[in-house]
Amino acid sequence: MPRLDFTREFFRVGGCEVVDGGFHDDAVGAARAAAASEAGTVVIVGLDETYAAQAGELARILKEAARPPRVILAGKPGDLADALATAGVD
Repeated sequence: MPRLDFTREFFRVGGCEVVDGGFHDDAVGAARAAAASEAGTVVIVGLDETYAAQAGELARILKEAARPPRVILAGKPGDLADALATAGVD
């Protein structure tokens, strides 16, 4: 997936440690993987069509943690920008 490759390398070049959380079919599985990594920043990377279905739910779950991470979305959110911001995407 080009977006994943670009995002991974973007953060690596910037000096960030990148932990690959794998692919998940649902927001709950993705949130568990993110929590297990104990990362301070979580980048949601997927296909545009999956963002509408899962990104908001994932951001809400992540922000409910005792120490919520910064949540970033890779790509342009388009019409979803306001809803994703409300859900917790930084």
